[in-house]
Amino acid sequence: MTLQGPWVKICLWEEVTVSMIVKLDRDECIGCGVCAQICPEVFELDEDAGKAKVIRSEGAECAKEAADSCPVGCITVEE
Repeated sequence: MTLQGPWVKICLWEEVTVSMIVKLDRDECIGCGVCAQICPEVFELDEDAGKAKVIRSEGAECAKEAADSCPVGCITVEE
């Protein structure tokens, strides 16, 4: 919505939340840790299993970069 007057023009925007679901195929994961380095709020390296894991499936924006950076392509981000 835009309000206009003789001296001012104001734009009001609604904040829209886009939810993302982050998935990791642990069978394909090689445990390189790139995802956890790029996006620690979503991924963590499980030292016992030697693989990454999702710690927050409702992803942050950095999850997309982590998915793009994964050398084996085992991360998916669905909007």
